[in-house]
Amino acid sequence: MQRAVDILADKQKSTEHVRNICVLAHVDHGKTTLTDCLISHNGFINQKQAGSLRMMDFLEEEQRRGITMKSASIALQYTSQSTSSSSPSQSTLINVIDSPGHVDFCSEVSTAARLSDGALVLVDVCEGVCVQTHAVLRQAWEEKLKPCLIFNKMDRLIEELKYSPFETYERLRMLLHEVNSLMSAFESEKFINQADTFLSAEDKRNNNINSDNNEDVEDLAEYLDDHLDMTDAEDVFSVERGNVAFASAMDGWAFRPEQFARLYAEKLGCSEKALKKGLWGDWFYHPKSKRIVGKKLNPNGKLKPLFVQCILDPIWKLYDAADEYYSGDKDLPTLAKSLKLTSISEKELTQSNKRMTLLAIMRSWLPLSSAILEMVVHSLPNPVEAMPFRIERLLYPSDSKIAAYDDILKCNKSSDATTVVFISKMVAVPLSSIHGGVREGSETHGDSKFVGFGRVFAGIMKKGDKIFVLGGDEPTEIIISELYLMMGQGMFPVDEVPSGNLLAIGGLDKVVLKSSTLSSSLECPLFGSMMFQASAIVKVAVEPENVQDMPLLLEGLRLLNRADAFVEMEVMDSGEHVLSAAGEVHLERCINDLRERFARVPIRVSKPLVNFKEGITTAGFADYKIGSKKVLRASVERLLVVGDKEKEEEKVDEKEATTAEDEKKKKKNNNALNIELSSISSSISGNSGDTFLDDFEESIRLGFQLACERGPICDEPLDNLKVTVEFLDAPIEDNDEVNNNDDDEQLNSGQVITFTRDVIRQAVMKSNPRLIEAMYLAVITTTSEALNGTYAVLGRRRSDILSESIREGTGVFIIHAYLPVATSFGFADELRKLTSGASSAQLVFSHWKELDIDPYQKLGEDGEELTDNVARDLMDMVRKRKGLKVDEKVVKVATKQRTLSRKT
Repeated sequence: MQRAVDILADKQKSTEHVRNICVLAHVDHGKTTLTDCLISHNGFINQKQAGSLRMMDFLEEEQRRGITMKSASIALQYTSQSTSSSSPSQSTLINVIDSPGHVDFCSEVSTAARLSDGALVLVDVCEGVCVQTHAVLRQAWEEKLKPCLIFNKMDRLIEELKYSPFETYERLRMLLHEVNSLMSAFESEKFINQADTFLSAEDKRNNNINSDNNEDVEDLAEYLDDHLDMTDAEDVFSVERGNVAFASAMDGWAFRPEQFARLYAEKLGCSEKALKKGLWGDWFYHPKSKRIVGKKLNPNGKLKPLFVQCILDPIWKLYDAADEYYSGDKDLPTLAKSLKLTSISEKELTQSNKRMTLLAIMRSWLPLSSAILEMVVHSLPNPVEAMPFRIERLLYPSDSKIAAYDDILKCNKSSDATTVVFISKMVAVPLSSIHGGVREGSETHGDSKFVGFGRVFAGIMKKGDKIFVLGGDEPTEIIISELYLMMGQGMFPVDEVPSGNLLAIGGLDKVVLKSSTLSSSLECPLFGSMMFQASAIVKVAVEPENVQDMPLLLEGLRLLNRADAFVEMEVMDSGEHVLSAAGEVHLERCINDLRERFARVPIRVSKPLVNFKEGITTAGFADYKIGSKKVLRASVERLLVVGDKEKEEEKVDEKEATTAEDEKKKKKNNNALNIELSSISSSISGNSGDTFLDDFEESIRLGFQLACERGPICDEPLDNLKVTVEFLDAPIEDNDEVNNNDDDEQLNSGQVITFTRDVIRQAVMKSNPRLIEAMYLAVITTTSEALNGTYAVLGRRRSDILSESIREGTGVFIIHAYLPVATSFGFADELRKLTSGASSAQLVFSHWKELDIDPYQKLGEDGEELTDNVARDLMDMVRKRKGLKVDEKVVKVATKQRTLSRKT
């Protein structure tokens, strides 16, 4: 392995022959299996182990659950199969980052996407475009990655669903159209938002759109139409352009139609270029004229599409011959000889296990690694080509005048260029995985060591370099003493890493928390924040079983916070240490890491704590009095109907980057409270309003923020409100409640903070307050026999059923439902138990939903006591947890006598 690492490290110097890619997909769509197949190309693992070894899933928890939880990188070398004598074959270094598919680990997808220039997006041809497929496509689009599409698990269509070649072709066309429609929707959404922003600015400038600015509006409309026409004219994924592949990662084969174009061009007597275009779409081979014809010359529909005839039919024949009930005249060895395969031995062809013979033939005829890596080399950009269109996502335009900005743009690797590195995450790796041992004096934590996983965007990072860590309160200067090339779990030391390559850096424990920008110059632009698909909405309080272990727990929490890019830590006023995670699976892994890797002490974990928000249904106001004098008035009004999906789509609760393009979106999507200080007027003691606004503006802001953080229902954050604060009058000097001092001392900043906070809370209470809860989108896969049990579980957990559909050609049902986060814990386990494992669920954070019942309502419409007030139950639960007063009856039935036995 060390010899291979030395060769790979030498290849890093040729930036034009480097590719940085990540593998993205929905959970269980075959990312890690495909990555294993790519790794086998370099001989790091045996091809027969691909899919079962899961080399990139090196954590024990990953192997146990069978899902990827951490993104990991490996460097591969591939020599392109050049078909032109004028362009000799080139060796390319390909850095592959395998990423998780489960939504709970979306932060790992974000860190992988930030360091990549291209993406391999996998789609299971049986399951189609799923929730996370949509999410990772958006992630790739947001990060300006060039994507390639891989339709995986083709073998399932043959063996499980028994599709014919033509049915398979129709399904593939439908899936390709669906994926391209998604990408087109992202682009259209962006330009419509730009149009809205433009029109809003015009409207604000002119109060309304009138004839004076119709010309500008028409220009914008024309520009938008031109762009949409351009977008529709060229799909992102095109079989003809070579960025779409078809694969079976588990069986180890894949192809692109252009491979068959070279094979069939001579046989059919046509040009390779024409055949390459005709191998997808409505093109047919006419045997009489020996020409490739269109749909018009196939009126009876008797001719098969070339994709079916030339590609799918031969594959289907091989799989049919491997069936134990096959009765055809051509067996597998005969078919293999007709394909003129020279790399397969006679022993493999004559073995008794037909399945193993089939795999040997397919892997020899259509090797997956060659097809996919060839696509990567020819369809995805190198770092130099990628930076011009990626830089607007990575950096702020305002930094373009800085010298380092130009070095990043050009991916400058000269010795006099500013060295710039972005660390996307900190990784805790086992000491045993560091080849050559740990450097003496290097900081370790038990049997683990932290390294920063990142990429060199400019210059050359060398051992011994003095580097500034930027992004904190103050820049920190360090000396780089440990550089590594990440090869899955293994860390191999290297002396230098040039621009455009991935690396791992040791010794950053005390200066980098989660992510950071490193530079050899203080005059360096900071990289924008990464976009996360979800937010940390599930919390638990943790404490040690033994009080004396508290220092170890605190140290463990600190290490966990550094090791996980998404986890959040918080110390409550009560002294509780609260850990926040993206979901139940993420939370479980964090707790296991805390117990077994970082704290290594027995800990107690509370029941899950769920975030809520508070809102209002009507406008209202409240006055704050000092004595008989009304001093302050707060008016609140609603901004948005929470749960209105059409509007909520523009207000998704994401942690978004604040780079150039997203800053406008963040302002628009920001769902925090708003306060308009310009609407505040004051007339206190004869002074002008502007004077008092200047004096108390900061105090009003602080009071407003205090009210925002803790609403009156159960101390949860307020949401979707507009607050207007107004000074009505000043307290008079002879008020009993106010000291008889000078006018300037009658109302100090501390009082204004308290007044503002209290009066806003009072105004909210007078505006029919409501509790707002977080909702998951649950996508449940089940069978017809398990439908009753599935709906029973959903009904008990206050779910809203959205749709039920059956997957084409199968007996599998897909149910979409909204599930409250508060009732989601244990949902997957209960679902599996009641349906005997026939149902599985994927939960993705969707939106915030306002409960349409007053939490303070005690009586129903008939005047009887309301016993099923869900909002009140949730309010009381949160208030009890926080130690707040709860309006709970001690005696429920006063007329009922309890008989106590008297003992003598």
